[in-house]
Amino acid sequence: MLAVIAPSNNPAPHTQWLTAPACGYALVVRPGSRDPFTPARMIEALLAAGVEPSLSLLTGDHATGDALVEAADFSPVFGGDAAARGRAGTATTAGVNLRGPGPLRAAAQRAVTDEVLDVVRDSVGYDGGTRRTDATAVFTDADPRAFAEAVAERLARLTPALPERDEAGPPVLLAEAVAVREHPASRRPSRPAFGDGHLPDGQLY
Repeated sequence: MLAVIAPSNNPAPHTQWLTAPACGYALVVRPGSRDPFTPARMIEALLAAGVEPSLSLLTGDHATGDALVEAADFSPVFGGDAAARGRAGTATTAGVNLRGPGPLRAAAQRAVTDEVLDVVRDSVGYDGGTRRTDATAVFTDADPRAFAEAVAERLARLTPALPERDEAGPPVLLAEAVAVREHPASRRPSRPAFGDGHLPDGQLY
């Protein structure tokens, strides 16, 4: 049995288990809590196409995922450092393949041209910056402040829009963002945590 502990940040990782039934695996997918719909649609499509009914979608908490990993022959597990630490002892004995957010770095060690800045922008912001293959740090031997400002200026050109819009660069969930912004004020109305700009240091309460 193949047990997939799936992520919620992007639909693309679900393509990695798509061929498992054709390889003879019984398949169980535990979806991420924010996106159970992508694997549900994929499994429905496979069953409608005539694939043998040996694949299942099983929602549940982390304990459910742990039980599936223990029972499976092989498990690709998507998650961060906590997932890696929790399964460190089984990573080789139980056929666990950890696929966490990649600490991908970009290095810019030549003249800072428009081409270099565009590559860095794409490395950081591709697909709204939601993929685990997006760059999380950039190293440069140029002036770091000027370099960062030039990349930020390019990232600012991306179009924020609802995820279902074709022109969306960074996906925007406005109602959810407003709720997150207003929650601290509702808890501590006399000490607003947010101003008009970025959250200042020392106000993370």
